[in-house]
Parts: sequence; structure tokens; C-alpha cells
Amino acid sequence: MRTRGTPNFQRNLAHMITLADGWQVKSLHDARELLLDVFGSVSTRSGALDHAIGLLVRAAETGKRADTTTATDAIERLLRERRLL
Repeated sequence: MRTRGTPNFQRNLAHMITLADGWQVKSLHDARELLLDVFGSVSTRSGALDHAIGLLVRAAETGKRADTTTATDAIERLLRERRLL
């Protein structure tokens, strides 16, 4: 049973993100897994990555549409910068 404030990564992103390889990121969970897969072995800190992760967690915690949209946009920017879109 989920209590108030417990992150819910099953929520959908504001819009689907399709990667260059055709993989579709539809939910906060998908985005979390992608970030862990792509950036999990990065030893240097990245402000953009840290920011996107923070926004992702916030969206999972609040469930607010505005937070989800902000997180989706940040993840999309990060992926675009890494040339994954």
C-alpha cells in the first residue's frame, strides 16, 4: 500500500520520448531505468543529470502534472545533449 509522499514511478511522462534506437520511454519508471542504464557507470558528476534525477523523483513524489512536465522536459534535454534522440 502506497502512503502519501511515497514515490510512484508508474506515472506516465508528460509525453512519450522515443530514442534514436526506437526504444520508447513512457513512464517515470522507464525514464529511471534509462538513466540508470545510460549514466549508471558515470563516475563524474553532471549537473544536468543530477537536476533531471531530482525532477524525476519530485514528479514521482508529487504526481503533479507540472512536475511531470518539467521532469519530462529535463530528461528529453539531457538525452538530446547525449545524442540519444
